[in-house]
Amino acid sequence: MAEQTIKLLSPSGMVLATARVADEGTHFGGAIDLSGTPAEVLALFENFEEIVNQQMLSFLDEIEDKIDALRVQAVFADGSKVPVSSLQVYPAASEVSFKVSASVTPQTFPQAEIPANGYD
Repeated sequence: MAEQTIKLLSPSGMVLATARVADEGTHFGGAIDLSGTPAEVLALFENFEEIVNQQMLSFLDEIEDKIDALRVQAVFADGSKVPVSSLQVYPAASEVSFKVSASVTPQTFPQAEIPANGYD
């Protein structure tokens, strides 16, 4: 699985996070850098992680709806912007997973080249 660096953006173009992700078949997953994430967005991700870890499933739909309402887009190295769904961010583990919009097929999904050293 080739990894690629992406940016997660708000609809206004604010960078919410950067990540190194790989296509894992049904979703994209990898490591996320939340060092520049706005406090209110980070709080949502932390709340999500707590709900999942504590198995407080009755609160899961509500927090997922709040995260979906962010309308996050993934921006790839070639500049392609793709709406994401099912965004799951685990701040303590620095992990992320998401699905791309149903309107994006594998044939249209941007494939970034990975440098020989594996980094940017």
